[in-house]
Amino acid sequence: MFRGRKIGVILLFAGLVVFLTGCGKTKQETKYYDSDFITAMETGMENRWKLQDNEDKKDEDLTKTDYAKWISTEKKQVVDYRNKKFKDSKLQELAITYINSLDDQKDALKYFGADDFYDKWEKAYDKRTQAIVAINKIHKIKVPEKYQSNLDELLGNGKSVNEKVNKDEKVAALLKTIKFNAQPKEYAEDEYTTYTAEVTNSAGFDIKSFSANVKIKDAAGTTVDTQYINTENWSNGDKVKFEFTTDQEVSSYEVIKDYVEY
Repeated sequence: MFRGRKIGVILLFAGLVVFLTGCGKTKQETKYYDSDFITAMETGMENRWKLQDNEDKKDEDLTKTDYAKWISTEKKQVVDYRNKKFKDSKLQELAITYINSLDDQKDALKYFGADDFYDKWEKAYDKRTQAIVAINKIHKIKVPEKYQSNLDELLGNGKSVNEKVNKDEKVAALLKTIKFNAQPKEYAEDEYTTYTAEVTNSAGFDIKSFSANVKIKDAAGTTVDTQYINTENWSNGDKVKFEFTTDQEVSSYEVIKDYVEY
């Protein structure tokens, strides 16, 4: 009798294990869309290039409709991934940035035919290529051999934009090092005061041309004058002297970049 009860307990335990194992197998695993997005992105770019190839064969001026088709053809492959779950959070962030850049290009079409259309289009293009470069670092983008040069062009532009952004950030930091000092007046009755600043190019690269505006403010924080400073061929490590003269009270000032050529 005892033996039969023991066997029953063993069988009940074994059945429970099987039941729990089965329940575990039915639990749905989380679906991540990292690879799916990359594939969709590759397809979207390839489809866009096919359209562009067809337009090139026509040898006609591009229309607003042509641009719109390029964007919609590429975007429809990736737009659904805006709200998908990614295993790599950085890739997910870049996927959204990439999709947004296509939206930016679409928005630029509102200005098609205007003088500043290409500036707006190029700005969105730069943002798109920056995203492509960053995505390619995480997951290498693969396209058919015939379109490899197209991809290389996008990557090249993105890298160039990144380099410029990096240099712009360093120039912005350099601007903060510019400290002007008032120079003694030759005559006490002089209304004008000269201010000078000696600044070393610590950006880490040569600057072909540099100019900035110095906004002069009084004690109330009101801009009372604006002076211009500039230099050419400012080599890395070289020190230059900036100077301006004003008859206004200089309680504070702000140096704002005007133009920089690397």
